[in-house]
Amino acid sequence: MHYVACLSQFPYNRDLYFSDKICTAPGSQHQSNGVSAAMDLLDNITSMMTSTGNDRFGKPKPKKEVKTEPTDVPPTTTPAAPTSSFRIPKKKPAGDQPSSTISSASPLSRADSSSSSRSDPRDRPRGSYRMEVDDKSGVREVFKTEPRDYDGGRQFKQEYKPSFGAGTSGEFVIPRKMDIEMNGLQLDLSAAPESVQRYHINITKIMRNKEKDATKGAREEQLVKSHPEAFGEDRHRHVYDLGNTFYSVGCTITQEHGDVIFKIPAEEIKSEFSRKFLSKGGLKDLLITVQYTGEVFIKGPKQNIDDGTRREAARFFDVLTSQILFHGGFRDGDSLHAIENNDFSDHHIFGNKFFEKHCEHDVKLGEGKCVKSGFEKNVRFLGDTEECAAPVLQIDTKKSPFYSEQNVLDFIREITGRHPSEALKEKSMKRKVAKELRDLVVTTTHTGRNLYVHGISENDATNQFFDTNEGEMSVQQYFYHQYHMELKYPKLPLATERKGSSGFSFYPLEVLMIERGQRVDNRKLAGQLTDRMIQQARMLPHEMREHNRRQLEEGRLTNDENVYLHAFGVQAADNFITCEAKVLSAPEIKYKTDSLQPDRSGPMISWRLNPRIQFQRPATVNSVSVAVFDRAMSDQQALEFFQALARAGRARGMSVQDTCAKVVQLPSEVDEITEEHFRSCVNKVSMILCITRIKKDDVHDTIKMLEAKHGILTQHVSKDTAFACMKGGGGKTLENVLLKFNAKNGGLNHTLSAPRQALGGGTTQKDMNGRLFNGKMFVGFELSHAAAQSLYDRQNATAVKEPTVVGFSYSVGEPTDYCGFWWYQQPRLHRVQYITLHFERAFVSYHKKNKRLPTEVFVYRSGTSEGEFSEVAEEANEIRVVAEKMRDLNSGRTYRPKITVIVAQTNSNYRIMPASMPPPTGGRPRAQDFNVPSGTCADSVIVHPRYREFILTSQQANIGTSRPTRYTIVSEDKPQMSVDDAEHITHFLCHGHQQSTLPTHIPAVLYAAENLAKRGRAAWKSKINENSDGASSSASHRISLREGETAEDFYSRISQELMNSLPNHYFA
Repeated sequence: MHYVACLSQFPYNRDLYFSDKICTAPGSQHQSNGVSAAMDLLDNITSMMTSTGNDRFGKPKPKKEVKTEPTDVPPTTTPAAPTSSFRIPKKKPAGDQPSSTISSASPLSRADSSSSSRSDPRDRPRGSYRMEVDDKSGVREVFKTEPRDYDGGRQFKQEYKPSFGAGTSGEFVIPRKMDIEMNGLQLDLSAAPESVQRYHINITKIMRNKEKDATKGAREEQLVKSHPEAFGEDRHRHVYDLGNTFYSVGCTITQEHGDVIFKIPAEEIKSEFSRKFLSKGGLKDLLITVQYTGEVFIKGPKQNIDDGTRREAARFFDVLTSQILFHGGFRDGDSLHAIENNDFSDHHIFGNKFFEKHCEHDVKLGEGKCVKSGFEKNVRFLGDTEECAAPVLQIDTKKSPFYSEQNVLDFIREITGRHPSEALKEKSMKRKVAKELRDLVVTTTHTGRNLYVHGISENDATNQFFDTNEGEMSVQQYFYHQYHMELKYPKLPLATERKGSSGFSFYPLEVLMIERGQRVDNRKLAGQLTDRMIQQARMLPHEMREHNRRQLEEGRLTNDENVYLHAFGVQAADNFITCEAKVLSAPEIKYKTDSLQPDRSGPMISWRLNPRIQFQRPATVNSVSVAVFDRAMSDQQALEFFQALARAGRARGMSVQDTCAKVVQLPSEVDEITEEHFRSCVNKVSMILCITRIKKDDVHDTIKMLEAKHGILTQHVSKDTAFACMKGGGGKTLENVLLKFNAKNGGLNHTLSAPRQALGGGTTQKDMNGRLFNGKMFVGFELSHAAAQSLYDRQNATAVKEPTVVGFSYSVGEPTDYCGFWWYQQPRLHRVQYITLHFERAFVSYHKKNKRLPTEVFVYRSGTSEGEFSEVAEEANEIRVVAEKMRDLNSGRTYRPKITVIVAQTNSNYRIMPASMPPPTGGRPRAQDFNVPSGTCADSVIVHPRYREFILTSQQANIGTSRPTRYTIVSEDKPQMSVDDAEHITHFLCHGHQQSTLPTHIPAVLYAAENLAKRGRAAWKSKINENSDGASSSASHRISLREGETAEDFYSRISQELMNSLPNHYFA
């Protein structure tokens, strides 16, 4: 076979490079087709290249040496790579391994298939994928046997064998079971290849004086112009990740070719869009480097080698299922004009979130903003065991606020309610407008140029001058001279664009249009807009199901028009996955004088405190300073509020007198007077009770900063809350304030116990409570990262300066009695740092209260993803290091507590709902009727194939659709507990929140850690006195290292300065 004949298999055959050696292709009948394919592929790559950083999946670094999985699969019918007249560097495979294939049809349902032929997926029958778990006695856990050398830490599913049968002594009684539906579609791989090839691609612009990496060039719009024309006859068998990686079946570039470089002269770039984008800076040639980086096994035994191979396979399926969304899903017959101008593109893309571009389902929020509908998509492997793991496409409804596409003057009119010429005369309005416009992308109407708004100038177009070649000129004069434009509003301030480190460009507001497709930062969404946004995001389960189906249909993710899925032999099921779940019983809620039993059906939806109930540990309050800010209420009204609170406290057993409070009026602006009052109260009052005009008053964060600084408890209420407590009908409001009041002052509102009706025969509450709670210290770790950077900061690769905050809470006896604090660590780091510096405080506090150390440390960890499980497991080793230092508190003996780490993921895209829902009635539908009940738990079929895992909904949905939490046991010392015990402990702890009589979505100890992380974030912002004009993260005041100070020393110092050292439940 001639070399040139094989070149038609490559996209570019103008100048073909192998390992930097040129081999020019002679003219042939294949050349015109190859160049045409090259142009189409170029258009595709460059258009993806212009997508924003949010659009891109993670991209691998180029590898000089490529390691692949060896295989003895027979060669395909694709022509073999040619042999050239020069030597091609070869990279030898590591060795041959036998390859085998297994049927992948419905592996979750454990269906066997003896046929190995690949039929057209359109010809196969399609139906529901219902997975059943064989259940003979109770709920059965099926686990894989762990390795012999397993020594704790790395979690494998293994068969747990209880000493008693289900429902007998030592086990829980499950009140009921129910069929549930998960928001996932199984991917049928029976017609898919066993593996696909992965390639790294790099694009270099050869300009007049330099070379530039175009793969990482500027990105102006989320546009994908055209579909791929790749390396074979079927153009859809090659998919891209909008970064540096693409996957293929049938491509003839192999490991032996090394780096393959295609050279495209600038004059041969036919696409107007590509030419315009690439020609900036004087483009001469475009070099596209393609490197084979390995084989990705997507099914069969090699796909199940370990979590890494499954994650890579899941990443491929993520890219594959996104492909039709990236390219707009155009059909054959769409005009070339539509393809060239992106008329078919119908989604705004942000990572794995997709929002509709059209306005058909938009809802106006006001102030120039609207709510767009969309969905979040991901692929994960699920199954009872690693052998039956199968890819599942998850889709979750999303609603997000966007800026409307409109003129900036109209936008200002909407947010101020007045004409800009009037509104911008007021300094407060001008600051509000500057905050709203900051970091927005706008387009000039006279040149069509995009820019980022930095702020608003003090000058207007008549008095803002700058130097030109023709002398000094005002902005008004410049626009008239340069563009023959007479400005309508020359007296309005100007929008500014940052140029370099200190320069600015100025633009009249009237010539700027807000670009579409920009999401609203949460910091710019407050007040009534937030309430409207929340209202729009609420959906009952049956509504969410229909919304998901509509998104799947419009995104062409399930029907036969998805040419990419069809080309790879992959097909998504028609129906969502269903399986069986159990409904766990709620715990018994224990008070000092009474206890409340759960409902016989299992859940404890909510509980009310009857008049005779007293707190489990009532607090003693000696004296209180009632601080009223900005004359929110009179002294007499403030005293009446406190007296109502004190009376309610005494009824619950607290020791607090009406006469122990003194009222002080403080100014609205926190100044030296306020600080002096806090200083004067130290060691003299039990707490400072603060009253402000509004609930979310700016003074709140400063109050909490002063609390930490001076070590004095505070509680903040609004005047509306205070007035409601004084009225006869405000019982619920008064109760909520009282729950905080008691907990903050060292009290304990309630504790937990295993319920009698959930115990198997012969098991006592004492025995079960001893097994679940005694000797355990429950720990919560929450990571709070800085808010997302603005588009301007991301485009300019501005480093994140705000640290990550670690919220740390722990129990000190009763499973609901918590202490805690926070500290700071490196920004965006998903592993908890400095555990060895801080965990000792938890051991000391536990020992001080119990006169002994805990026998087990039970950790709930949030803020991490599946790919970081191994790093989280390493955090347990740091706790062990701290424990080894506790000999003095353990009578000189070595202290080695059992350590269990459970990752709790609240944003995992899991949604579960009843498989069958009640028919809608004529009345107003209630969320409780359509959602799964509190305690619904699934621990088979839809869980991780290797780690022990369960999906639990502890909260009761009163509005919308409840979101379950995904719990994964990532590390546990032997002897391992049963998953059943882990589920019940977790569900019980979700009833331990001290400021509520409702179950929460996560265990109370982790909820406390979340509150502490929020406290730490607020303290940091108060410390740096962040600008109030909506400055981006790059504009924040930087707290720098001192001379000779290491990063560890810096974060330790800042943590000590801002940390709250109060021993009580101050964060309630």
